[in-house]
Amino acid sequence: MKITNEIYINNLGFADDIILVAKNPTELRQMLNDLHSRSTKVGLKMNKSKTKVMFNNLTLPADIKIDGQTLEHVNNHVYLGQLFSINADSEREIKRRISYAWDKFGKLSRYLQDQRYPLALKKKIFQQCVVPVIMYGSETRTVTKKMAKKLNAAHTAMERKRLDVKWQDHTTNETIKQKTKMPDLMDRILRLRWKWAGHIARMTDNWAKDLTMWHPSSKRKPGRPRKRWAEEIKKFHGNNWHNIATDREKWSSMEEAFIQQWRTTG
Repeated sequence: MKITNEIYINNLGFADDIILVAKNPTELRQMLNDLHSRSTKVGLKMNKSKTKVMFNNLTLPADIKIDGQTLEHVNNHVYLGQLFSINADSEREIKRRISYAWDKFGKLSRYLQDQRYPLALKKKIFQQCVVPVIMYGSETRTVTKKMAKKLNAAHTAMERKRLDVKWQDHTTNETIKQKTKMPDLMDRILRLRWKWAGHIARMTDNWAKDLTMWHPSSKRKPGRPRKRWAEEIKKFHGNNWHNIATDREKWSSMEEAFIQQWRTTG
């Protein structure tokens, strides 16, 4: 994947979890065989059942084999805890986050829903063990108003369970928030995104910054395009936002205005 004339990314790695990026199936076969061969020489073995192949919409799928075993072709796959998909489906990943958060909430329900424990303790457990699950990776993900409603709805439902407040009690969400004194979930996500944008902009000689500013050469499909991560930042401060973000204090001072604009326009 060509980012600039000097930068060409063909792999991403974290410990023994590796992503290979190729221009075509032939190149991918060569890269996989090289990886397999060199790994074998140092006593490492590729787990073929966990190794998946994804093709973008501009490439015809083809069989990719290692030692005669055909690797599974998928349209989405979880890597380092996040769902990667061909069509950049953020909504599906958000649904996963909500599901995992409910699972974590259920495992901690003996503390979170037991009225014998003080509210302050339950709040600390909720903030440290449940909220990070639902917010994982949120600073690098686009969120529409529809997705934001789903996130806030799940967050509020968990708060109601912590207080043992049923829907039949006709208690408003505002009243719930006043009792729990929990910060708004979307506010926290937007703050993280704004801080991450500033962090990226202030990077020097780093491919992560080049990748963030990169624009694919191929055209989008017909129809309404999906939102890109940087579009919300550009909407607030134009195409030169990364130049402004190099000033840490100035960028930080604009955080509240960004959140207010997002809530107004989305």
